[in-house]
Formats: sequence, structure tokens, C-alpha cells
Amino acid sequence: TQITGEVIPSNVPGCFAMALRQPCGVVLGIAPWNAPVILATRAIAMPLACGNTVVLKASELSPAVHRLIGQVLQDAGLGDGVGNVISNAPADAAAIVERLIANPAVRRVNFTGSTHVGRIVGELSARHLKPALLELGGKAPFLVLDDADLDAAVGVGA
Repeated sequence: TQITGEVIPSNVPGCFAMALRQPCGVVLGIAPWNAPVILATRAIAMPLACGNTVVLKASELSPAVHRLIGQVLQDAGLGDGVGNVISNAPADAAAIVERLIANPAVRRVNFTGSTHVGRIVGELSARHLKPALLELGGKAPFLVLDDADLDAAVGVGA
């Protein structure tokens, strides 16, 4: 991805508009347990590529995997404070997330997880006027072929 600005055509004669793209600052990525490598990496890769720093809030169920991701970032030569990983006890998760979102340094929030928790993250982000990217709930499409038992397929898919 190339992060650049652009000149946008204007309807007003003699005027032009510009779009400037620049890092926003600290991006908080809240990673789930069920696909810890890909979903945590996805939460932090683009913000890093765009020049931001990241805080990865590790899942309580897979903190070692998320700490390894932090170690890889450090081993790759990212400077101190560029890629950060925070882990916590399950009982502390809600308070940690609330404090992270409330922190003025955090400018964006990226969450993947349940609709229930996503609603909370979205409300906290809105309260602090921070854009949030929420990937919520699972989608599990499947094919039902012409010769399939439709009632059985509905039972499996429900």
C-alpha cells in the first residue's frame, strides 16, 4: 500500500482541493483468542504500515501468542514504543480496555470479537470520540446443493 496525498478535482473554477494522508498516532488493536496470529497481525499491520504506533491488547486466552507477535516486531527492529503488547488477567479485561480507549494518546480502535463486547467497545470509543473498526460475530455461509436434504441443511446451518 502506498500512503500518499492527492489533488482532488474541484467544481469551483480556479480552486483545487487536496487530501493529505498522515499517521494518526496510536492505534489500539484488541485481538481475539480464536485466530490469535492472523487477527492480531491484521489489527496492527496496516496501522504500522501507515506510520502509526500500535498497542495490541492481547486476548486473555492466548497471551503467549500475542507476546510472540510483540517479540517479532521488536526483533524486526521496530523502535521502542512502536509495537506494544499488553496482557492482563481475565477479571481485569473490561477495566484495561476502558482505560486504553480513554487514554488521550489512543486515536483509533480496532476490535475483532463478539457482538456483545463489540457493542461495549463501540460505546466506549464513541464516548471518547474515537473512530472504531469493529468486526463482530461470525459469518458461516455454506453451500446447499440441489440434491441435499433441505431440512437437514437448515438444522445444521441454524
